[in-house]
Amino acid sequence: MFTLFLLIVSSVAKESLELEPLQENAAMEIFTTNETEISLSDVTVNEGSPACPDGKVNLPCSFIKSNKNDLCDLVEEYGIYQGAPGCSFNGHGYNCTYMNKDSGGDSLCMPDWDSASSGLYCVKITTGNGVNNDGYLKVTVDTGNGNGLESWFSQALTKDQQISKCFTQPVINVGINNPKDDGWHGSIEYSTDGGGLYNTMECFSGCTGVSPIWVDGLDSAGNEAGGCIGYDTVCILQKIAPPTPAPPTPPTSGPPPGSRRGSFLVIGDWGYDKYSHGNNIKPVCQQNIANAMKAKAEELGDVKFILNMGDSFYPAGIETGHSSEWTTKWLNVYGSLTDLPWFSVYGNHDYEGTDRCSCNYDTSGCAQVNPSISKTSGWFMPNVSYFDTRYLDELHLEIIALDLNAVDYLDSHDGICKYSHCDSMCNKVLKKRKDDALALFSTRITQSKARNLLVFSHYPTDYPDRAGYNNFMSQLRDNSAHNIQYFGGHRHSTEKSWVHIEPNTQWLVGGGGGWSCDSKNQGFVVGEIDWDYNIKTYSKLINYADCCYS
Repeated sequence: MFTLFLLIVSSVAKESLELEPLQENAAMEIFTTNETEISLSDVTVNEGSPACPDGKVNLPCSFIKSNKNDLCDLVEEYGIYQGAPGCSFNGHGYNCTYMNKDSGGDSLCMPDWDSASSGLYCVKITTGNGVNNDGYLKVTVDTGNGNGLESWFSQALTKDQQISKCFTQPVINVGINNPKDDGWHGSIEYSTDGGGLYNTMECFSGCTGVSPIWVDGLDSAGNEAGGCIGYDTVCILQKIAPPTPAPPTPPTSGPPPGSRRGSFLVIGDWGYDKYSHGNNIKPVCQQNIANAMKAKAEELGDVKFILNMGDSFYPAGIETGHSSEWTTKWLNVYGSLTDLPWFSVYGNHDYEGTDRCSCNYDTSGCAQVNPSISKTSGWFMPNVSYFDTRYLDELHLEIIALDLNAVDYLDSHDGICKYSHCDSMCNKVLKKRKDDALALFSTRITQSKARNLLVFSHYPTDYPDRAGYNNFMSQLRDNSAHNIQYFGGHRHSTEKSWVHIEPNTQWLVGGGGGWSCDSKNQGFVVGEIDWDYNIKTYSKLINYADCCYS
C-alpha cells in the first residue's frame, strides 16, 4: 500500500491545553456506534483524558469543549484515536469516518470537527479541483507522545474539500495512505500559530519537487502523475518556511574539528663524541639536526614531548648520573627542548663501557635510569621498560618504552655483552629484560584505554622479526583496539621502511647525527595529533651536506 509521510520539524515549546467545564445548557448530542448510544451530558471536561461517567459510556474517553461542540474520543476497545474529520449530515444520519485501527471500518462520527480542534500546531489537507483529484485517504498523525502514528481520519475526499486539525503538541510525522487505490491529488500545509499562517509542504526525498502532492493517482490529463507514484514509493515532505536567522554559535571548549591537539618529536642515535665516531659524519651534524628540531618545535608551538630511541652517549655510555656528558652532549646541544619530557630507552652503545646497567637484574647500576644529577631537565627513564599515561585525557595516547637489546646478537655473535664488565651476567639480564618488555607490551595492548599507542625501542622492526618474536610482531600489526605507531633506531637513517606492520605504522629514526650516515636521510620524525585524536607522522630531514661527507 502506498504510504506518504510528512516530516515536520518545530522548535516551538509545548503548550498546555486549558479546558473549561461544560455548561449546563450545553447542546446534547446522541451518537450511535455499533448499536451503542453515547450521551454527552453532565460531563466535566478537564485537562487530560478523564473517563466517561458511569452509566453514560463504559469506555475510556477524552473530552474537548470548543465553540459549543463537545467531543468524546473512544481510544481503547474501539481503537478510535483522538482527532476527527468534519462530519456531514446526509439526510438520514451522520456520515461517520472515525477509523477503527484494527478493522478500518467506521465507528463514530463527531459533527463539525474543524471548529472543535484546539491547539497551536495545525495540519491542513486540501483536495485539488481538477479531474481525478478526489480520492480516499487514511491519515495518521504523530505528536511525539510516545504512541507513534495515531489515526486522524479515513474517508473519501471530494474535489476542493479541505480538512484541518490543530494539536496541542508539535506534529512530528503525518502518514497518508490511499487504501482504495483510487488516487488523490492535493496540498498539505502546516501551521505553528493555530492556523493563522500555513506553510506549504514539499517533498525532499522519494518524489522530490512534487507539489501539490499526488498519491497513487492520475494527473488532470488522465495520465499517471510523476514523482509520488507506486505502492512502494515513500515520499518524505518537509515544511517550506521563510528563512530564519541562524542561532548564535555556542561557545566551544576547544578548537574546531580538524585542528591540532598537540605534537611530538622523535630522535635516535644522537650522542656524538668527537673522539669516537664513524668515518662519514661531520662534527656539526648533531647540532644541525638539533637546530632543525628547535625550529620545528617553534613552528608547531605545541610540542608536548620527545621520544628518544637511545644510543644517547657514544661511544660507550656514561659511568654515572653525574657525568659531564649530560651537559656537553644533551643540555648544551638541544637547549630549551630538554625542558620537555624526553622519554628514553637504552641503546646498545649505552650499555657498553663503564655503565654497569647490564650487570644486575635491578637498575641500581643504570646511569641513565632516573639519573641523580643536578640538572637532567625533562629526561625520563623510570625503568629500562615502562609505560606512561599522562597524555591519555589530553591526547588519547599512551607511551610504551621497551628494552629489546637482547636482539643485538643479530649483529655479532657476542652482541653487547662482549663490551660489558660483567659478561657472565649480561646475557641473562638482557634476556630477562626482553622477556619483561614483551610481557609489558602484551599487558598494555589489553589494558590500555588509549586510542593510540606510541611504542618504541632501540631497534627497528626487522630485528624482532628476525629474532622470531612472532607474537610481538603480530601484536604490532593488530589495530582492532589501538592505532599503533612503532619507532626504532640503531641504523643511522630516518625513513619509513624495514619490516612493515600495516595497518599500523613503523619508523626507523636513527639518523640523529651521533655516529655515522647510513643513508642520505638524516633527521628526525614529527608527530601531529589532530582534534579527532588521529596521528600523522612524517620525517624532517636536513641537507645531506650539512651532516655527512660524500
